[in-house]
Amino acid sequence: MSGEICVHRDRSKTIFTACTAVATLICYVGLAAAQDRSSELETEARERMLQERVRQIDAQRTRQLVEQFGASAEEANKLLVELESKGAAFQARFEGLLTNDDGKRIGQDPIAFRTFLRYRDDPIAPAGEIAARKKAVESLLSQIKAELTSQNVGFSPTDSQRRDAAEHDSWARQRLAQITVRNDWIDAALSRAPKLTDPKAAKSLESVIHAYEIEQQEFWDRARLKGEAAAKAESESILVEKARMAELENRLREAEVLIQKMKAEQEVELKRIAVESQQKLALAEIREKNLLAELDRAKQVAAAERRLEDAKAVAKSNQIDLEADKTLDRQRCEDPEVKRLLAPFLAQGKYQPGMNRDEMLTADTKAISLSRLRAFGALEPTSNGIQKLLEVATNKHLNRPMDTTRPRWGYKPRLRDNKPEAVDEIKKAQQLLIELGPTMVELGLLAP
Repeated sequence: MSGEICVHRDRSKTIFTACTAVATLICYVGLAAAQDRSSELETEARERMLQERVRQIDAQRTRQLVEQFGASAEEANKLLVELESKGAAFQARFEGLLTNDDGKRIGQDPIAFRTFLRYRDDPIAPAGEIAARKKAVESLLSQIKAELTSQNVGFSPTDSQRRDAAEHDSWARQRLAQITVRNDWIDAALSRAPKLTDPKAAKSLESVIHAYEIEQQEFWDRARLKGEAAAKAESESILVEKARMAELENRLREAEVLIQKMKAEQEVELKRIAVESQQKLALAEIREKNLLAELDRAKQVAAAERRLEDAKAVAKSNQIDLEADKTLDRQRCEDPEVKRLLAPFLAQGKYQPGMNRDEMLTADTKAISLSRLRAFGALEPTSNGIQKLLEVATNKHLNRPMDTTRPRWGYKPRLRDNKPEAVDEIKKAQQLLIELGPTMVELGLLAP
């Protein structure tokens, strides 16, 4: 009996132990599942936070890019507004020269007058183009400002828009620089232009331009009429030549008809007059070749005559252009400013470039020789050439003047001791001698 009780107790104890183990296992499994779920939720939360942060950084970067682009577009717009204002002011000043006293002075300066015509025919910035560019930039600015007011900036400037904004900026800066250059030119031209002794009697720049254009038109009309007369004479000669060619071709056709007729007769009577027909055929072929050769020679003569006339017309046109250039060069030679600057070279004296004092004793009194200037190296557009020219014009040798009869430049004998503005004057004198030297020799202002 006691043995059964012990067995029963052992079984109960075993069952209890098994139940306890199962319960513990169930608790462990449930706890592990809860921990896995919590870890998944935390991972998802971190991913959402990371995505939101990335979105915020992208939005901030996009806004910064749009703001930077807006600043560059705003700068381009300011430049266009400035160009519109300065362009209108310059145009008013430029057009005012046509009728005011300053313009009259420019009209009396050949160099300044031609520069004015060149600027007139090359406007800096038409008002219509400025307005169109402003409208395009302002439209872009409106789009940018509207986008920046929203919380999420979704606009991003395209490469084309960036290029357009940069091009508007560059275009405006270039035109503003041109306005500055042309305003400076007006100031410089007025500082060099001759003074008016009687402003009321002086012709306005507009009148001078009108007279100049009429003169140019008459010049070209005369040239055109001469050309038309030459062309008419040439056309008459061509008609005569064509008539002669037509006659030759007609004779050739007649000869061909005759040849065919002779060949037909020869075929019919070949057996009867074989020898005679062969002789006639040979004679006809010779005539045909002679006529063809004559026609070819006539064509060659006509072509040569046309080439000769063309060459004459081109040579005549070139001569007219050369005479026009020479006239302008002569006018420049008589310019008081040119004569003032080149006075040491135009005045009479014994000294010539490269001479020593012994050679001066037997030298003739005359202006400076252009050929001796070249041989001396004074017309070389280099620092050494400018120094040579300075030596001639200051006329110093061992700190003593070689020639006391000519006027001399007041510059220092050594180029490096002079101020930049003095060096510019010396370079200008050299350029004038290079350009106008041959004409001055023709006019007797310089010795050969």
